[in-house]
Amino acid sequence: MLDIPEEWRKKLEPLIADHPIRIIHLAAQDEETRKKYQSDFRHIVDYLAYVRNKERQKLKEYMGDKRRKVAYPMEYLDLMHAFTNDSRYEKIAENLQENRKESEEINMCIMLEESGIEKGRREEMSHGICVLAGTCHNLVYLLRIPLAG
Repeated sequence: MLDIPEEWRKKLEPLIADHPIRIIHLAAQDEETRKKYQSDFRHIVDYLAYVRNKERQKLKEYMGDKRRKVAYPMEYLDLMHAFTNDSRYEKIAENLQENRKESEEINMCIMLEESGIEKGRREEMSHGICVLAGTCHNLVYLLRIPLAG
């Protein structure tokens, strides 16, 4: 029971339930135990276990498995964003809403690939800017254009 003054204890004791709280360390569970979980919660528990155990290859294979379906994609993405603080999960959720797929079961691999597409676009743009800057530098050198400054 809580450590409270005796005069208050007598008044409050009948109102306070003294139940034990069981805490489960989801990420520390073995694979056999994790298999008992179902639906999207299983995806979350497996993700936590793979990250905790630093099993990057297993995590990559698991997330890329096209047989895995996410029944509630928006809720799953909200939880993954909360766990990882990775804004890509928010972007995926926005894409699903734009495509009106937020309420239907979706393949985990396809859902996560959508973030990869956006990442690829950013990397291509960054690479293009670097190539353009290098080309401009070479052109200035070849044409011997005096630089301002």
